[in-house]
Formats: sequence, structure tokens, C-alpha cells
Amino acid sequence: MMDERIGIIPQTRRRVWIGLGVFSVIWAAPWAAFALPMARRGDMMALGPVTIFLVVWVPTVVYLVSLVLGTTVIKDEGLRLDGMFSRGFIPWDRVADIQPVNAGRGSGYWIVRVRLKQGRSRKLPGLYAEGRSFGGPPAQFETNLNVVRNAWRRSKLNRP
Repeated sequence: MMDERIGIIPQTRRRVWIGLGVFSVIWAAPWAAFALPMARRGDMMALGPVTIFLVVWVPTVVYLVSLVLGTTVIKDEGLRLDGMFSRGFIPWDRVADIQPVNAGRGSGYWIVRVRLKQGRSRKLPGLYAEGRSFGGPPAQFETNLNVVRNAWRRSKLNRP
């Protein structure tokens, strides 16, 4: 089997990038309107609003960018996880189950968790989609989930 890379579905990627842009503009505008005049006057009190802005904005940007850039690579031996801040490998023989999780409340989003035989679980990067909990995840997300599940099932058949 060839290595297969699974990333976030294009529709969701586009929504995340647009949402990040809208969030950045809406969040930055009031702070800039408030802090820039103070900074021009040399008022050190401008540092407070700028600091608050950065403390909220930077983690949000880092989280969303890591969400979009993460991928899972399906290999014959297992799953290679390529996140923005972490890398990992899960051999197929350590996998106990692969499940979609509705991580939001009501309108939320979907992720995929791999439960390991030791009881721990890992989130698969790149397998993320927005969707209502009552309507289920988008079809492309289901397709990617089935690709991972089928590779896991094939690996169980090939084990001695």
C-alpha cells in the first residue's frame, strides 16, 4: 500500500482561514482604535490594551494554524501523525479503536480519536470537520475516517 496523507477537508480549511481573517479584523479594530492614539502621544498605558490583544489573538492564531496544517499519513506499519508542534507514530498493533468524536456542543466540530490498547487516546491531526451534531459530519470527513478504518482492518488481517 502506498502512503496516504489525509489533511483537513478543503471546505473546512477555507472556513477556518476566513474565520481567522474575520476574527483578526474584528478583534484588532477596537484595540487599534483605542491603543494607537495613546501610543502616538507616548502614553505607556497603551501597552495594556496591546498586551491583552496579543494574549488573546496569538494563541487563537496558533491553534487555528496548527489545526489547518496537521496531517495524518497512513502507512503499512501504522499512522504517522504530523502536527504543527508534535510528531508521532502509532503502530497498527497498538490501536484498539478508531472513533469520530463530536467535540462541540450542538453545532460543534468533529475530530477522530484513536484509542490505544493501553487505554490512552490520540487525536489524529488533519481529521477535523465542522458540522452539526444532529446532522453528522460532512461526507468527505466520513470518507477520510473510512480510509483510516479500512487501513487498520487490513493490517489486522495481515498480522500473524
